[in-house]
Amino acid sequence: MLRPRWRPDRAGFGRAAGALSGLALASLSVVVIAAVMGPAAAGAFFVAQRIAQIAGLPLIAANLARARDIAVAHASGDAERLGRVLARDRLTTIAATVLLGSAAFAGAGPLLSLWGAEAAAMRDPLAILICGAMINALCGPTGQVMTLCHGHRALLGQTLVVQGAALALLPPAIAWDGARGAALASTLAVLAGNLVAVTGIRRRLGVDPGIGG
Repeated sequence: MLRPRWRPDRAGFGRAAGALSGLALASLSVVVIAAVMGPAAAGAFFVAQRIAQIAGLPLIAANLARARDIAVAHASGDAERLGRVLARDRLTTIAATVLLGSAAFAGAGPLLSLWGAEAAAMRDPLAILICGAMINALCGPTGQVMTLCHGHRALLGQTLVVQGAALALLPPAIAWDGARGAALASTLAVLAGNLVAVTGIRRRLGVDPGIGG
């Protein structure tokens, strides 16, 4: 395993760029929906995005809790130790994501109903967006591992490619199937990014960040 030789600010830049690209994809999807389908549909889709983010909270918590352990295990050059750290909260995180995602979908009606007639049309997009959070949980803390284990440049490159492709796919996806198309484009970006990251982590570090690779 490679020992970390990165400066924290450089790794942070790659992580920040990835986060900003994700925000850009989410925000631009709302803008494009507003242009194609009108402001009511865009508002309802925005709410659906935020409800779906509830399902991602367990993985965020696990990332925060295990960041130090991941970095220390990598710095020690011990692949088995790193694998144990990544496996420690894996099933708990996945179970909590499924539970929260299911609860968010079941209880979304009152929030979506604030947008009137558009609410019923957002049930399918919401389900697709929640699937994206579940994909993240299954694949594990890929971005965290790449940031802390000398893979921040690869993370930045794959983020630019995957999110750029998703942004290019967004307008035709919305024209094809409206809000469902936008949700599908976003979730496909999540899937592609995770698969690329899992492949790179396996090859470079010899560990699996999650069970969904």
